[in-house]
Amino acid sequence: MSDSFFETHLATLEAIPENSTRRSIPVVVYTQEAETLYHWAIQDADALQSVGLTLEFIESLPVRVRLLREAEARWQLEYRANKAATAEWVAQSPLAYELRDNLLRAFRYAFRKDEGLLQRVADIADGSSHADMIQDLALLAALGEQQRTQLEAINFDITQLQQAATQAETMASLLARSSGDKLEGNPGKILRDKAYVYLQEAVDEIRECGKYVFYANDARLKGYTSGYFRKHKKSTNSEEESVSA
Repeated sequence: MSDSFFETHLATLEAIPENSTRRSIPVVVYTQEAETLYHWAIQDADALQSVGLTLEFIESLPVRVRLLREAEARWQLEYRANKAATAEWVAQSPLAYELRDNLLRAFRYAFRKDEGLLQRVADIADGSSHADMIQDLALLAALGEQQRTQLEAINFDITQLQQAATQAETMASLLARSSGDKLEGNPGKILRDKAYVYLQEAVDEIRECGKYVFYANDARLKGYTSGYFRKHKKSTNSEEESVSA
């Protein structure tokens, strides 16, 4: 699907309230059910139109299906990238914390006779979040460059200063990307859910219309129900019967 197609309908999706309720049917299943419903409803178009459903509304189903599939694809790409960043953060963050702690220990020793510098180190060390650790590395790198003479006097490995500066940038990027894998409030997931609701609106309306028109025609009526729910309802009933037995 082209970006232009998705962008054309983006305003429609964004206008849907974030707290709209969507069903728990997996996207891949729901889009296939909607696709099948479209072909079923097209065969019954005259009958459905006779009670007020428009052909234009039926024809909107494929568009809504495409939008949900694209929104789901975008969200999955983002989600997997965020999961990868999270795994990398888990692997690298202990080393970053270790470097920060080593710098603090070395600085406290090197500046032990300078109350002013010790206070600056104490101020840097304040705070315990991941973001604090990243900021600590950047500040310690800068402070160390300013006080190279005192650090060299204790044979401190000056290359650790550049390492700290580089590590701060790397970890900041990882933290930003890894925090995106949290489901709640993620823009990609919100848009995917809105696309689901947009498709759901049409599916519900067409199914309700079909059930009304074909209430006495089992052969056509079955096309206006969810196979996913029928299957799971049957499975649940079987489980209940097994328990009762």
